[in-house]
Amino acid sequence: MEKYKGILGKVFLLLLFLLGVSLAEEYCFEIKLTGDPIPEWRLQEAIKEFLGERYKGEKVRVIFEDSLPMFLGRGEEWEGKIKVNFIEKEEEISLLVKVINIPYLKQKCKFLYLSNRPELVEKEGILWESAFKANEVVRFLYYHKNGMKKKEKFKVYIQNNSSDNNAEVIVISGFAGPSLDGLFVGHKASMRFLSNLQRDLGTVYSLPWGCRKVLAEGYFNPGEIISGFMQFYLLKGEEVKILIKIGDTVEEKVVGEFNPFFIHPAGAFLTPEEEKDCLLTINKDLPWSFLIGAPPWWEDIGSKEPNYGNYGILYERNLILYNPSQYPYKLNFYFIPQRGVACGSFIIGDSFIETPFIKAGKRCFLREVTVEPAQKYKLRILTVPEAGSFYPVLILINNQLTAEH
Repeated sequence: MEKYKGILGKVFLLLLFLLGVSLAEEYCFEIKLTGDPIPEWRLQEAIKEFLGERYKGEKVRVIFEDSLPMFLGRGEEWEGKIKVNFIEKEEEISLLVKVINIPYLKQKCKFLYLSNRPELVEKEGILWESAFKANEVVRFLYYHKNGMKKKEKFKVYIQNNSSDNNAEVIVISGFAGPSLDGLFVGHKASMRFLSNLQRDLGTVYSLPWGCRKVLAEGYFNPGEIISGFMQFYLLKGEEVKILIKIGDTVEEKVVGEFNPFFIHPAGAFLTPEEEKDCLLTINKDLPWSFLIGAPPWWEDIGSKEPNYGNYGILYERNLILYNPSQYPYKLNFYFIPQRGVACGSFIIGDSFIETPFIKAGKRCFLREVTVEPAQKYKLRILTVPEAGSFYPVLILINNQLTAEH
């Protein structure tokens, strides 16, 4: 009940208490999330993020008076009391918080927006500006380096561009940087995004008409790199803009020229997913491999310029591994870069796997599965070419008899 501070506020609250008037409902702050399901750590994180934004600039400690559930399923709600302790002021308030796991109908991604030109940013201004409309799922990948001689402010935000309506948008995100290590930054952004996408862990933001929501901001020093990978779904409203801005004052758009000899991809790419079903028979089709980030290249829908490496494109393979023999077989999965140093993030079955940084031609073990006699083993592989790494990379599957045979 933070509104009623000071002596007069406390007297007013006492009078309301004596009159039997409750303010609990008035001060129930509502947080909307998505998840399948939402784990306890994410609930805690979301509540702390909400309070951190509400009391920006204050040092606060959050105490949960009511226990959070281990998981919050789709369509479920949790309501509980929390205490917010203002460390420097030595004050404490109690709040009632409601968290809702919003159910919604999932859709295929329509566009990938990719901001990597210029990669080396040498002046202030707007690096990216685009929009998405109601019931559209779009993804957005950015990767930029500070090429100026001083520390610069960066801001990534969305803005309600609807004519007169409030907007409600689901955001699933992964951010990384600033750091001088571009390989690390690109990997961490993709890894965090893919991990959240796997479990559909997102935040639902409500934007009044014309209002903005900052998703990432900070400062990066000369030579440092920032990256982010996001998915947006506009549940309510007409149109929302995505923007990246460097500096505070300049509103001019920063344009990078296309260089066919040193391509930094940028633009809008239609249907940014490659999904294939594969039936593989042991001792017939194995060893088997497929390339990630290889031709055909996705092309910008306007300029037709290629996305060399297919960065930000989601690759999905739905495998049926058939063992017609009378013996069990072990299948080993490997990650092999083809052009240069690369790393990757993978969802293989129910496992989330990260690779270290691997040089071209070297192999990295991903995981092993055992296929029993006469078994048809179903396995899903999901990955994405990561900014900062050199793609394509090869995924290799080898088979061998188990040790006892």
